[in-house]
Amino acid sequence: MSYIYSIFYIFYLSYILFISYSHIGVYVSYYLIFFNLYGDILANYRIIIILGVVLMGASLFSSYYIIDSTEVGIVKTFGKVNPEPVESGIHFKIPIVQDVVRMNIYEKNMDMVENNGNAVKVLTREGLPVVIDLSVQYKINPKYAPELYLSVKNPEPWMTSRIRAKVRDIISEYSTDELYGEKRTEVQQKINTEIDKEFNDKGIIVTAVLIRNIDLPQQVEQAIERKMKSKQEAEQMKYEVQRAKTEAEKKIVEAQGQANATRILAKAIRENPEILEYKKLDALKEMASNDNKVFIVPSSNDLILNVDNK
Repeated sequence: MSYIYSIFYIFYLSYILFISYSHIGVYVSYYLIFFNLYGDILANYRIIIILGVVLMGASLFSSYYIIDSTEVGIVKTFGKVNPEPVESGIHFKIPIVQDVVRMNIYEKNMDMVENNGNAVKVLTREGLPVVIDLSVQYKINPKYAPELYLSVKNPEPWMTSRIRAKVRDIISEYSTDELYGEKRTEVQQKINTEIDKEFNDKGIIVTAVLIRNIDLPQQVEQAIERKMKSKQEAEQMKYEVQRAKTEAEKKIVEAQGQANATRILAKAIRENPEILEYKKLDALKEMASNDNKVFIVPSSNDLILNVDNK
């Protein structure tokens, strides 16, 4: 019985080591069996104990694993995925029984551009073909990692097909003028909202969708540019006309104000003649402040002459 127990024990330990360190376990088991058959190991149980401790240590070493802060762990028990994700840190698993799959959860950038042949080709509201280069920034929600692993495993190809469908649906609502002009930002926001809504309940968080380029047919692009240039020129002309009109209205207001002031002054002089005398005195004071001047004041005091003293 001792002999059979030893053989069984050696096979068990070597099998565990085989799982941890590939073929090394098989070689160790063959080695032990060879000496066991010749009675060398049976004579010294200390060697078996030492080897057992080593093999058990190796097994224990292979039972722990580390999940990085940028990852989430997915544990499979006999091939079945556990619904609870494993967060970052040091964890233990049952050798042979359990396996661990790691899934990155840091933010990624997926480029769908003409350069890599992955651009989105769509039709506008008029039925004109356009090619759109866009970038999608996303990350995995750790909570849904096991479910996502079960359904798609590699999310990017699965995401690409759905993004194309959403972009086609949205672009078909806009004309080429709108895509090339003032509604481009609106289109980008709408695509971002719809794509985030599509993937959020699947465990994928879309953080940004950036439209990098909208490539229109050359003749259409040239026609739009001419139209936009004409529109800008018309807006500039409208601005110039409005400015001239504003200036004219300003001068009219100023002239009306001056005329009103003159009428008020004339009326005041008629009703109060002494105001005219004050005006004369003010004029004399102003002229007296100038150098090298001779003033002739007639006796009537109705006329003041300014003559250079040369």
